[in-house]
Amino acid sequence: RLRRPPPGAAGGSPGRPGAYLREHAAGRTEPLSSRATRQPLAAGDALIIETSGGGGHGPPEERAPEAVARDRVDGRTA
Repeated sequence: RLRRPPPGAAGGSPGRPGAYLREHAAGRTEPLSSRATRQPLAAGDALIIETSGGGGHGPPEERAPEAVARDRVDGRTA
């Protein structure tokens, strides 16, 4: 689920794919391969694992526009 996002159901939008990231102490973030091994972290670095998000159910255009806008503001949909 890192390359292809999870599909939506019944015409819903796909979810977001997951990711493995290394955040360096200086603030720079770089993606890591899901197959990466023996990736040393320096003091202050962080390993970030983002799991994939579930896809939507049903076409968003069939919902009330205010509800879709609220979900976008709340970070529930892209």
